[in-house]
Amino acid sequence: QSEADQPTTAAAAMAGRMARQPALFVGHGGGPMFLLEGSGAFKDGDRNSPAAISLRGVWDKLYGARGAFEPPRAVLVVSAHWEGSTPGKVEVLERPGPNAPLLFDYYGFPPETYEYTYNAPQDRALTDRVLELLRGAGIRAETNAGRKSFDHGVYIPLLLMRPQADVPILQVSLDASLDPEAHLALGRALAPLRDEGVLILGSGMTVHNMHERMPSDTAWAHEFQSWLDETVTNPNVADRQAMLRAWEKQGPHARRAHPREEHLLPILVTQAAAGAEPAERLWDGWMARTFPLNAFLWGGNAECESS
Repeated sequence: QSEADQPTTAAAAMAGRMARQPALFVGHGGGPMFLLEGSGAFKDGDRNSPAAISLRGVWDKLYGARGAFEPPRAVLVVSAHWEGSTPGKVEVLERPGPNAPLLFDYYGFPPETYEYTYNAPQDRALTDRVLELLRGAGIRAETNAGRKSFDHGVYIPLLLMRPQADVPILQVSLDASLDPEAHLALGRALAPLRDEGVLILGSGMTVHNMHERMPSDTAWAHEFQSWLDETVTNPNVADRQAMLRAWEKQGPHARRAHPREEHLLPILVTQAAAGAEPAERLWDGWMARTFPLNAFLWGGNAECESS
């Protein structure tokens, strides 16, 4: 039994654990590669990679005996792989049941990768609370019962982080407008959940250009990543949000790093959910030379692990 499996007790709280949950962004890797043995360009993003090892340990890092936080009552996930059906609207996933089959939204992987399950509990009260917060912030929001289940941006990180699937999981979509301000507003609207025991998890990639795998020139990817590192760790919240709002103009090689920005937007949501708190980098690494495998935390005191 891991340290984070231990029940939350009054003694733990008195020992200085924070009830307020952090916000966390993780690079979710390539399809299901974090669960597989890799080779070639994707060896650095397989189950033995430093990023996968760090993902498997992050729950204990946050919630184990030496962690800073009380275990969450739920996890809310914003994934790069779900955009709402209409620009200007955010959707909340309404699964038909906890055992709903997953969405296998990747192609060409071994048969076992199409048999994964992640039967996390549901929490209808949390769904209602999220809708209340979003609508109260002036964001158009409704449930989506047609989508049925989680995409790989949700279950791949969680299969590593919390394979027990014993914590309620709720997924909220991106706004199909892909507007930066809309996603900063989404994060701000979700921020009160952190004081209600909900971990806010963003799942994406901080550089994501599927047309540039293993290129000879990688400077553009590293320069954009360095800019993003400096931006999300900037202690001035106004500057931080202004830079992210204008990422396409401010970030070096921005459109080369993100020909389409759906993989970047989850970090805008988590950053805004953090309020005034700057990020700290938990780990970093690269797959196929231009795909970062990194993680950022808001609201804790963790040390960076470089790879």
